[in-house]
Amino acid sequence: MNKKNNKLRKITTIIIFNIIAICLLWFLSDICLYITSLKLNNQLSFQNLKKFYTKPYNPIKSINYFFDIQNNNSDENVFRTRKPYGLIYKAHPILLFGCSYAYGLNLNYNQIFSYKLSQQTKRPVYNRAMPGQSFQFMYYQTTTDEFYKSVPPSDTIFYILLDDHLRRMFGETFFIFEPRFYMHYKYKDYNFKINNFNEPFVIFYKYNYTLRAIRKLYNSFYLNNSKNYDKITDEALAYFIKTRENLQNHWHKNFKFIIFIYQPNIHYDNLRLNLISKLLNNGFIVVKTDDLTKEDLYSKKYRLIDNHPNEAAWDLLTPLFIERMKQEKVF
Repeated sequence: MNKKNNKLRKITTIIIFNIIAICLLWFLSDICLYITSLKLNNQLSFQNLKKFYTKPYNPIKSINYFFDIQNNNSDENVFRTRKPYGLIYKAHPILLFGCSYAYGLNLNYNQIFSYKLSQQTKRPVYNRAMPGQSFQFMYYQTTTDEFYKSVPPSDTIFYILLDDHLRRMFGETFFIFEPRFYMHYKYKDYNFKINNFNEPFVIFYKYNYTLRAIRKLYNSFYLNNSKNYDKITDEALAYFIKTRENLQNHWHKNFKFIIFIYQPNIHYDNLRLNLISKLLNNGFIVVKTDDLTKEDLYSKKYRLIDNHPNEAAWDLLTPLFIERMKQEKVF
């Protein structure tokens, strides 16, 4: 009996030792992969490592510094909201949502779409876009008191949409030291619930580098499977519908909501067409850059080295967009 017990204890010890060894190996490999990603992105620092490995933290709270407009004295700081343009004009303000394209990443304040839009329409423009964010960040802003303290009631709302925003709903990037809103919401039947980032399993699942790589591969197949199109576009549409409801509840119902689709460079064609159809059916106005110009907006003439629009792109598009808005009776 003792021999059997000793043998069982040895087997148990070996199993436990192997499990610990595997977990330790996984943890070390995850650190190595993460450090590699930081090096590639020129973001290697002790602060980033400490931030990553001292979970839990609440990224919803950490994002609030984006709203500190009054203390934002630099238009070069890409991690802050752009200050409003055209406050000298007395007309109704325009509100702009989107990602780095709408924000004007790597451009000066007077080179970007919102500045040129303000100058050419003679209306104030509040640029609430943020690099790396999409539908979720737009929706989240309109649920906060900080937003309504910073932005007055607007009668014209624009969202600059990229194909990449559809990918971001599921395919998370590897640069996980930044709080990204496309991983923060659970969706069900046109309603959203914020993930609890204080749950150990959620933290491990969302932030483990290796699991993120596996999910990214799976998500690419998910996005390209036509069986999933309705689920994906229903969720994307819900962010717009819920954002519109939030604004209507706080402001008024008399505003136009326009989706400005920038020329695709990822080409989820059928997925995008599915979303456009649903947006139009739900009262949103949709305008595509392809309808405004046949120029290749991803040629060297119209893009920066990192593929973001340059000033020439906005010089081309802004007057064409304004003219189209006049046809739609927005302006």
